[in-house]
Amino acid sequence: MHMALGITIGVVGLLFFFLSTSSIFANASPVVSWQGLAFSLAAVLPRLGVLIFIELTAGFFLKQYAIAMEEFRYFERILRRRESELLAYHLRRENGASADLIELATSVLNDGDIGLLRKDQTTTTLEAEATIANDPAHVLTKAVDLVRAVGEKAVTK
Repeated sequence: MHMALGITIGVVGLLFFFLSTSSIFANASPVVSWQGLAFSLAAVLPRLGVLIFIELTAGFFLKQYAIAMEEFRYFERILRRRESELLAYHLRRENGASADLIELATSVLNDGDIGLLRKDQTTTTLEAEATIANDPAHVLTKAVDLVRAVGEKAVTK
């Protein structure tokens, strides 16, 4: 759900931007002047702001999808663990004290550290959240770095 919503919002945002700005540049004269450039830039900036907002919203939904998938994997591991416990219980209860079946029931239960963390250990959910760099603060930091780099290049020329 989140993935479909994020992709749909992103595509609609891009279509809106390109369709709304194509009329601006279609009416522009081929002779480039500072006044014409300033007018075109002033006409595009509000649409660019809307595009950035829409893409950040789409990114939020895509991030929510990634987090939901990690949580699903975690709960799936818990479900498999519970099914293993039930299988071990039924093997021991219904088949008596057969050594081979008791060994099988014990081996089914050996993958037990689902929610436990040791020192310097992390979970897949925390790792996924750390690798997903689509936070608005991260995007804003990258934009500021880009503006600074462009400004420094302009000053050095």
